[in-house]
Amino acid sequence: MDEEDVLPEAVAAPLVVEFTEEEIVGPQSDPLSSAEPRPEIELPRGRPTPANRGRVVTVMNQKGGVGKTTTVINVATHLAMHGVRVLVVDCDQQGNCATGLGIDKSRVKHTTRTLFTEPEQAASCRHATAVPGLHLIVGERSLVGLEQELSTRLGRERCLSEGLEALLPHYDLILLDTAPS
Repeated sequence: MDEEDVLPEAVAAPLVVEFTEEEIVGPQSDPLSSAEPRPEIELPRGRPTPANRGRVVTVMNQKGGVGKTTTVINVATHLAMHGVRVLVVDCDQQGNCATGLGIDKSRVKHTTRTLFTEPEQAASCRHATAVPGLHLIVGERSLVGLEQELSTRLGRERCLSEGLEALLPHYDLILLDTAPS
């Protein structure tokens, strides 16, 4: 056997390590029980919402599949179950909010596209869900070409806000679920 083939004794010998019970289980006292409470953090207060006018919150992320729609559906449902009047506007051409809220997209006439192109029809775009106080404006495939269609329209940057304007007094919160981009 060459010297290179011989393992040093420290490597060749089996490794045996013994631990005490305290080292395995840990100390018997809870380290958090003696922790001092943290001071409260003062957060800046937002502007109060005018009476009879809801707030609009947009949930967006450039990446798809990160849980935007799931977040919107769960937050909207939770708030509606606690008495908040909520409208979800699905701005995604996949229209998964309808599926998640139990609405058959094939039976819907007025959608988010209508909200953008015919803001005076905003009220007819709303669809009640099984959750009292929660309504949905359904997104669907025709939203794909909407941006290009609106690109030549004067005042296109206000299309959505014009559509939502008539709905704001009827809701405490309007949640916009956006498409990735």
